[in-house]
Amino acid sequence: MSTLLLRFVLSAVLALPALTLSRPLLAEEKGPDGMFDAVAEVKGPQGTRSMPVTIEVRNPMTLAEAQGLRDVLEKGGQQALANAIRGANRGSLMLGAVSYPLDIVVAEPEGDRWKYAIVTVRNFHWNEEALGEESLDFPFTVVTFEAPGFGRGEGKVMPRAALSIGADGRLAVEKYQGTDGRMKDVKRR
Repeated sequence: MSTLLLRFVLSAVLALPALTLSRPLLAEEKGPDGMFDAVAEVKGPQGTRSMPVTIEVRNPMTLAEAQGLRDVLEKGGQQALANAIRGANRGSLMLGAVSYPLDIVVAEPEGDRWKYAIVTVRNFHWNEEALGEESLDFPFTVVTFEAPGFGRGEGKVMPRAALSIGADGRLAVEKYQGTDGRMKDVKRR
């Protein structure tokens, strides 16, 4: 074998581990779409419960694209926004054994991570509707989390929430009777 050919083969063999090691790094540089696993801890009247969460994000919006929905909320309120976003098919949220469609997903890059805000129109429990409970005024489930390029992220979950426009013009999330929680160990698949 000639010296030149031997050098080429050796350099190719030595470069192979470097290419193999760089492949996982390229996978982490994906866009905002993807699957995420996490654990949700939710505090409620019966105490704190932990459950597995799987989030599938498809076709998220930027913050600028979501601004049009702000006008719907400002002019028509909670139910107008719920009707406008229902069925947007932006992914799914599997909370325990129950799957919820994602109606709003906003994803914004920040450094080596993505920040997500998710809103889904929640299904009301039969007692809320039958008894006309005030929780009917909180028609959304809101989840916010960040997914770093490496490691695990965290966030918040509000199972019963209402959205409004604050006096300062910013979107405000109001949770129902202190039911809130946190997302922990958020990891991209």
